[in-house]
Order: sequence, then structure tokens, then C-alpha cells
Amino acid sequence: MAFAWTNRRRTALGLALPWALTALLASSVARADDADELAALLDEHVVNGASKSAEVATDAPSTTSVITAEDIRRYGIRSIAEAIDFLGMGLVTQNPLHSVEIGGRGVLLTSDFGNHVLLVVDGHVLNEPWNGTAYFEQGAGIPLELIDHIELVLGPGSVLYGGNAMFGVVNVVTKRAASFAGLHFIGEGGLSPQQGGGGKLTSFAPGDLGGSYRLASGIGHKLSLFGHPAELTAQAELYRQNGPTFLWDRQTVTNGDGTPSNFGARTPAGQWGGRVRSQYDTSVPSVYARLDLGSVSVMVRAASYHRRTPTQGFAQLISDFDEPRSFERDRFVSADVQYRTRFGSRFTFSARGYADAYDYLQNGYSSEPSSCSVATAGPCLFVAMGHARWVGSELQGEYDWTGSGRLTTMLGVDGRVRQVGGETNSVEADTGVVAGVEGKKSLTELVGAAYVQQRWTPVSVAHLNAGVRYDVDPRGGTRVSPRAAAAFDVWRNGVLKVSYAEAFRAPTFYEAFYASPDQIPNPNIRSETVRGLESSIEQRLGMHKILFGAFRTWWSDMLAIRPVDAEVLQYQNVSRIDNYGYNARTEGTLGGFRYGGSITGAYTRRSTPDGTEALPVAPQLFGNLRASYTFPGHWPTVALATTFVGKRPADRALDGNFNPTPYAPASAELRLTLSQRFPGVPGLSYRVAGSFATGSVVPYVAGPTQSFASDAATRGAAQLTQVVRLVTFATLQYDLPL
Repeated sequence: MAFAWTNRRRTALGLALPWALTALLASSVARADDADELAALLDEHVVNGASKSAEVATDAPSTTSVITAEDIRRYGIRSIAEAIDFLGMGLVTQNPLHSVEIGGRGVLLTSDFGNHVLLVVDGHVLNEPWNGTAYFEQGAGIPLELIDHIELVLGPGSVLYGGNAMFGVVNVVTKRAASFAGLHFIGEGGLSPQQGGGGKLTSFAPGDLGGSYRLASGIGHKLSLFGHPAELTAQAELYRQNGPTFLWDRQTVTNGDGTPSNFGARTPAGQWGGRVRSQYDTSVPSVYARLDLGSVSVMVRAASYHRRTPTQGFAQLISDFDEPRSFERDRFVSADVQYRTRFGSRFTFSARGYADAYDYLQNGYSSEPSSCSVATAGPCLFVAMGHARWVGSELQGEYDWTGSGRLTTMLGVDGRVRQVGGETNSVEADTGVVAGVEGKKSLTELVGAAYVQQRWTPVSVAHLNAGVRYDVDPRGGTRVSPRAAAAFDVWRNGVLKVSYAEAFRAPTFYEAFYASPDQIPNPNIRSETVRGLESSIEQRLGMHKILFGAFRTWWSDMLAIRPVDAEVLQYQNVSRIDNYGYNARTEGTLGGFRYGGSITGAYTRRSTPDGTEALPVAPQLFGNLRASYTFPGHWPTVALATTFVGKRPADRALDGNFNPTPYAPASAELRLTLSQRFPGVPGLSYRVAGSFATGSVVPYVAGPTQSFASDAATRGAAQLTQVVRLVTFATLQYDLPL
């Protein structure tokens, strides 16, 4: 690797810290012994998500957090979302008992299904073009045991990746065969008690417990293929969750003509609420495989995400209460072939071809015939469908002008053809007869982009990075996305970094063209855009690191669903967001003791035609703390991690006319994990964990008593969505050499 490690001895402090403190930290590093210096250099993270090329994290043109496989195992992490919350910095998720929502640095755009964060696995973008969806809970379908590390690249990232990278990029890098050698068998199970109103734990009886399990089998193997050395890594798994059950307050609901709404046989006429037993479960079968053969790498991925939810999204508006025939399902299939080679010692060339297929199905079973766009004779089955197919290729070349990595130029082009469509069907549930089809539409679109990036180290203490990308998208128009960044070794092991970047997100098919009984298309909406400016200081003190940074972002043409009249809604470019704040991180190692933590504080305001307001759901203060100790011998590693969020307004705080205005209080989740290999049983290891949430609700109004209309009659107190407060789980893993 062409990095001058003598120039990489750093850690972080922020621009807002007093210079006197910075000087004191620098002098402490100067007294570190040589052994600590060497260990710290070897522990320096190398990332490739920010520049599509390997570089030391402190030189990357964005603030970057790295979560390792060891962190994931040690702290009992079970999804990418948990890794972000417990171990990351700057990004945060909220769980509405549905697919989790993700935001960053004080901005979270509810109901976006992850389409403002780009999810990349081994260079392959997983966001689909029908609605830009990316999942970060178990629905991501990425086996955790295969993950080598996760890079959280904060801030606008369109310069290399195009649309969707507005909060940043979550770059997942899987393991090579050497670090996943052998056969691997994983079994995991979890339990949660029954919950009553307000999140009270009401029953631990075996028949009342909610549960989950995960079964997986993986392989990592070096082999010979066609006379050449090859590496295979793969894992297949099945995740399932059912419960716990929740108790919801009753809500009285009437139809437009004053008659009681019908929410099915499990609740009285005209009422929604009671105990949910049959409408909170998840099933995710998935497989991920990667074959490396010389300069060629082949990846395939397939996953299905089937879920039922008691309160959020479609279920509370077009579904009977606690109805198992109401569900959502996403299915993904991805394939990627990459070729990478060097010509001489200075030019690197790569070519990548990829193909993906995605489909979405939403079933809403309602005993109320008027729930469908075409009234049915009996119960209505509301069926929404979306699909996308896309194929493309990317060519990229990088030239090292000096042969030492001090001056490199990268050029790339990316083009794809995508076919996207959807429709909404009204079905007579008893007979299966389709009563009506609405909004059926399909588009074939050509998307293209070209980008250039220049990295330059004019002197050993200055690392410059600048780039620009030009995108052509039929829905988003043409867009130029620039970025410029500089990192300076301001003193021994201290790095000052400043950067400016822009990003965009083109309207999705769902936002621009989807039609349903209560939504009409708007093909004239524009791309959302964001501009971001940030700075940070990072300082390393032997095996300890500190970072402090400040950021400022401006968001324009933000999309929101708005009432057109009393009957229908439409996506429109209606708001701007101004946001600024700070983030800080510390981590380190002292013998068998490891620790880490981060905090992000922000001030965010959204401007709409109705005025300036706080942004619903988005935490303005959040972070995490963690510590672990590895005992000698066969004693387990003990790890304690916590994630916390501040008070935040609910999703209907501004347009639901609730009194008082609904807020979710500040809360924290604590997790204790024990992990170790079983003594006397080679290859068998375990981890046992339990987590507890101090808060009982998240900022999402539950039930059908909601409103998008600002002139709705004043309501009483809102009922907020509960959280799963207590979870215990255990994992067994058996590793068998080949």
C-alpha cells in the first residue's frame, strides 16, 4: 500500500476546542512510547467508501466512522441499524415497529424508507429506483457474520455515487476467505415479554413471550478454479420474529357519512385498538455470495422481507385491527461482476457490470368496503404493487502521476437502463375478483453520469481532494455535484480537516407517478438538493483517539406529501431545511479494556409556505457510549453499550391538531453482552445479551386518528407508538475448518 505511515499518526479534536487544550493533547502524544505508536499505526483504519479508493480514514474527504466485525460481535449487534446507533457517529435510526427510519446530524425525513442514505455493499448500490428504498434492520438481508467492517461516510456524497447520498453513504465491506475460513453454523434466539399500555411489561409467561430466531450457514474457502487461485465467501440465513404483543388504547372512528368504521372482528364496531397478537412479525430469508478469481469478483445477493406491523404505515389506515392478512413484502435479487487490473505501476482500471430486480407488494385487508378505491361488495383487499429492473455498467480509471500516491486522478462513467412501474388494485377479498385497477404505469429510462476526482499531497502534511460529477436523470434532470476537501497534519498526530460537498435526490417513481385512492401523480416535481460544509480536528494519543467537528447544511426543494383538496394528496417541492451543529467521538484501548462514545448536537428548522417549524421525529441530540473488557483465559468478554436520543416531536406534531403537541421523551437503550469460546469445544463460541429501553414510546402517532389536514378539528392527546422495551438473546456459532 502506497501510504507513508509516518505521516498518518493522528487523532481528533474540533475547531471549537480551545487551542491550549489541543496543544496539551499534542504534547501528550509526543511522550507516548514507541510500542504504543506502532500499535496505533497498525490500528489506523483504511477506508474506501469516501473516495472509491483506499485511503487512511483521517485523509478521507468526509468525516468517517468505521465499525469492525469485532465491534459487532463484542457488543451484541444484530443489524446495521444497531451498529449505527450503538457504535457509529452522526447517523441515527428510529424504529416505528416497521422498517427503521434513518437520519443524520439533526435531520430525519420520516416515511422516506431510507432513500436519503445510500447503502453500498462491496461497491454495489442497494437502493432501488421505485422508491429509493434501503433497509437497515434485518430487512437489509446482509448476513452480519460476513461483514468485515462498515464505513459511515457522513455528509453529501453525490460526487462519486450520484443520487440518494444526501445524509451520507453506509458502505459495507464483506470478508475475504482468509478471515472467514471454514464452514460456519449459526443459531440465535431471542425473547421479549408481553407489553401493556405505556410500555409496561405485563407478562413473562411462556405463552405470552414474543420471540425471534436466526439460522445461518456460511463458508469461506480458498480453492483452485480453472487453474487459478480463487476465494469463495457465502452465507445463507433465515431470520424470523413474532411479537411481543402490545396493548393499544381504543380509538373511536367514523366514516365520512357518520357511520362507525369497521376494523374487523377483533375490535368493536367503530373502534380501533386492543391487544395485537397477529400483526407484528417479520420473515427474512437471504443469501449473499462472493467469488474472487484473480482480477474478477462476482457477487450475488437475494433477499425477501415479509412483515406485518400493528400501527405504522398502511396498517392503521387501510387494514382491520390485528389482521394477519395485511402485510408488506419486498424482494431483491442482485448480481455484480467486477474486473480490476493494473497497467504498469501507475494506472489502475476497473470495469463493473450489474443487474438488479426488485418488487414490492402491500396487502391491506379491510372489512370496510369503502377502503378500496372501487367499493367492493364485501371486505376489501387493497393491493399496491411496485417493481423495478435495472442493468448497468461502470468504467473507472485511476492514474498515479508520481508512483507514490501523492498525485492521483480518477475518471469514471456510469450508465444504466431501468424499467420501473406500479399499480393499485381493489380486490373483493372473499372472491379474489379484481374490482378496479388504478394508476397502472410503467417507464423505461436511461440514466448516465460521469465523474472526476483529483487527490494531491503537495507536501507531506497536506492532503487535498476535489471532484465533480455530472448526472443525467429523466426524473431529476441534469445535475452537477462538486466536492472539495483538505486534511492537514497540523501537529504531531493531529489532523485538521475541512470540506464542502453537494448532493441531490431525484424524485422516485412512487413520488412522481404513483396513483392510489388518496394520492395523485406529480411528474413535474424537481430533485431535492443539499449543500454541506464541515470541519473537524482529530487527535491521536497513543491508542486513544478524539474527534470534534462542526457542520452546516442547506437543504432545498424538499418533497412532502400535501393536500390538493379534501380528498387527495400529492408530492410537492414545498420546503427548505437549515441545519447546523457539532459531532464528537472518542475511542481507545488499554490492554483488555476498550471504550468508545460519540455525541451529535444540532439545530434544525424547516421552512414551508406555512412558516418555519421544528422538524418532526428528528433527534437534535443523540449519541452512544460503550466499554468492554476481555478477561484472560476462558472468562467471557464483558461489553456494555448504550445509545441515547433527546426529546423529539412526533410525526403528526405539526399537522395532526393534537393537544398537547405530542413529543417522545428523551430515552436510552442499554445492552449488556457476554461472549467467548466454549472451553474444551474447539470452534464453538457463544454470546448472550440483554437490552432494555428506558423510554416507552417513539415519535410516531399510532392508530387511524391522524390527519394531514391543518384545519382538522382539535384532538385530545395523541397515542404514540410503543417500543420493544426488553430483549434477551443468545447466539451459538460453530466454526469447522475445511
